Amino acid sequence: MTEPHTLNLQAKDFSELIGLVIHRKQDGTCVSELELDQRHLSLAVRVHGGVLASMLDSTLGGAVFGAIPKGKGCATMSLNVNFFRPITSGRLVCSARLGNLSRQTAYASGEIHDETGRLIASATATFFLTPTVEQPPKNFAP
Repeated sequence: MTEPHTLNLQAKDFSELIGLVIHRKQDGTCVSELELDQRHLSLAVRVHGGVLASMLDSTLGGAVFGAIPKGKGCATMSLNVNFFRPITSGRLVCSARLGNLSRQTAYASGEIHDETGRLIASATATFFLTPTVEQPPKNFAP
């Protein structure tokens, strides 16, 4: 069996820009944390849905990435997010797990909870497995 891998993320990657701290594991699970601040709020003065969707996408992808062979990558094919309640401040924790892994795709699910344990949002996603971590756009579409 090929050994799973971790990725050393470069400074100022997307996760760092939004303040997302990701803890990848090699067992098909991943946890991330986000301390909310003003930059995460929408005009309606609550956390923007795109922030929550990005947190879920990155964490579900982390669960997949930690379970695939070293050198391979993944790209989100579909992401279905359910929002349950608005939030304006505090610390969020997202937990994700790999549900299925085939030769070409992976399925993962996860949830975001606030610091009191309330469910804020959940998601399921399907990922396309790529032969390498970095893929030029031309490899996906003409």
